[in-house]
Amino acid sequence: MRKLQKIKKKNVPLWAKRKCKKTHPFYKMNKKCISISFVGVLSQPINLPMLSNDFCQGLFGNPSETFNGLTPEGYVIALNNKPMPMIVFNPQKFIFKASSLEELAKYIAVIKEEFAKVQVFPIFGAYGINYEYEWTELKESAEAWMWKHFVGDNIKSSNNYHVCNSISLRVGINETERMNIKVDPRVGNRNGIFVSFNHHHEQQMQELPSKDVLIDIHARSESYLKATIIPEIIEKNRK
Repeated sequence: MRKLQKIKKKNVPLWAKRKCKKTHPFYKMNKKCISISFVGVLSQPINLPMLSNDFCQGLFGNPSETFNGLTPEGYVIALNNKPMPMIVFNPQKFIFKASSLEELAKYIAVIKEEFAKVQVFPIFGAYGINYEYEWTELKESAEAWMWKHFVGDNIKSSNNYHVCNSISLRVGINETERMNIKVDPRVGNRNGIFVSFNHHHEQQMQELPSKDVLIDIHARSESYLKATIIPEIIEKNRK
C-alpha cells in the first residue's frame, strides 16, 4: 500500500489570522458577565443599620483588605480598590454586588441573619436584579461601533467621523417591570463596550430574599436578558 503523505499546513502570518477572524461572517465579539447585583428600594426611608466593626471586617474573609464606613453613597462594606464584592446601605436602598449568583446569595443571607440580631427588618417597595457585562474584540473603536449599531442610517452622513460616546435605553417589559440599559466605551479597551442592565421590578418585597427566592427571580430575569435583550439590542447585526 502506498503511504499517505502528510500534508503540511502553510504558515499563515498572525496578522492574516486576525484579519480573517474579524471579517468572517460568523465573527462574534467576546462577551463576559462581570457582576450581578440585588438592589432593594426601601418602601420608606430608615436609619442606617448599626452593624459591628468586627462583623463587617470579617464579612468577605479578608479583614485586612476590607473597608467599612460612611461614604457619600451610604454605609459601604467593600474590598479595598476592588469593585466587588460590595454592600451599600443608605436610607433609600440596599445594594449587594458580587461576581456570581452563589456569592450574592451568601452575602445576602449573612446580612439578613445579622439584621435579625439588631432588629432590622427592611421592607422594599421595589427591587432590581442588575448585571454588568463587557463585549470586547469589536471590529472598530467602541465609539464608531456604537454609532453604527444604535444610530446607523437614521442620520445620513458623507463621512465616517460620527461617534457615540454613551447611550441609555429603557425597555418596558410589562406594567411593573422594565429593563434599563446603559452602554459606554470600555475604559482601557479601545475595542470594547461596557453595558449595565438594570431589571427593575416595581413590586413589593417584604424582606431580603432567601437563596431560593433570589435564584427564582434571577432565573426569570436572566432568561429574559439572554433571550431578548442581549440578542435583539446588543448583538443583533444592524446591517
